[in-house]
Amino acid sequence: GSTGRSGGAISERTRNALCKQVASMFEYLHLSLAHAKEEALEADAVVKQQDSQTWRGQLDLWSLSQAALLAMLRRKGVTPPPTYETSDLVLLIQQTQTWERVREREESERQLQTARTARQHALTAVKPKFRVECRASSVTGAGDGVFVVVDSGAASEEATTTATTTTTPPTTPTTTTPTHTKSVARGTVLALYPGLVYAPEDMASVYPHIYIGNSYLLSRHDGAMIDANSSGLSNRAFKSCYMRDHPSATHTTHTPQTTTPTATPTHTTTHTATTTHTLEDGFDYAAVFGNPFAVGHKVNHPPPGTRPNVVCVDLEYTPHTTHHTHYIPNIYFRPEHHTTTTTTTT
Repeated sequence: GSTGRSGGAISERTRNALCKQVASMFEYLHLSLAHAKEEALEADAVVKQQDSQTWRGQLDLWSLSQAALLAMLRRKGVTPPPTYETSDLVLLIQQTQTWERVREREESERQLQTARTARQHALTAVKPKFRVECRASSVTGAGDGVFVVVDSGAASEEATTTATTTTTPPTTPTTTTPTHTKSVARGTVLALYPGLVYAPEDMASVYPHIYIGNSYLLSRHDGAMIDANSSGLSNRAFKSCYMRDHPSATHTTHTPQTTTPTATPTHTTTHTATTTHTLEDGFDYAAVFGNPFAVGHKVNHPPPGTRPNVVCVDLEYTPHTTHHTHYIPNIYFRPEHHTTTTTTTT
């Protein structure tokens, strides 16, 4: 979408409404991940159950005495006719075991379906009515753009949006101004502006290193600046801070011999785990934070003669649950320079 800029701080009422949307967005991401994990665990459990049922009780029934076979059937609540021979008893036990496995499998599937339905209902309650996609912009020469796809039942239609450069504060929700009936509602949070957050006190020492050729710098009304550039010195600064805040992550990046602004580390830890993403030049913020809405930096300015259809809003958001914190696509360069380390501008 093409973006504009809101002026100054927002009202408390607007802030609360936007924070509620962001919390719902994060809860959707959390539940989606939990749902996927549960599906994988359930599929694995079903395979293990089938394996155990295949081998369970595979003792040699023919080696048992007739008295032992009758005792097995009695424990299962089955009373065979007195005329049954050993071969009849063996066949009856095998049939009984087959039906037991069928009933167990049906009960297990019923429980799994009940759990899936409950998770799906919880997911549907917070699922956004749209999704955002990054692909070639409709603005000539603008590179990639951001498109909003409105979900209406089984059908999906695209809302007007294009994108590339930057104009949405990290942690700055982008709200829409609908231009047609298929647009999302006015005031909807569409995307978050990711990147490294610098306090005003950082500017003198950091700005000369990162501003040249950087079209992803966004200044907030409180003087903080967000750098969503994922290349060059900006990349190295972000990586340094990310590794400081996520000591269990290991990323493979080529580090050229150049002077780079470095944040003050808050702790030292040996990094042993390896994440599924890397922080190479041009990395994807959405992949790093597991948040597909962290694409605000790719929203373009409108071309001449075109009105913006989204607007940037500075929003301080404090997550109410710890599992939402991971989805905030921002990291502080120096956390001690900010009034609260739990609040992120969005």
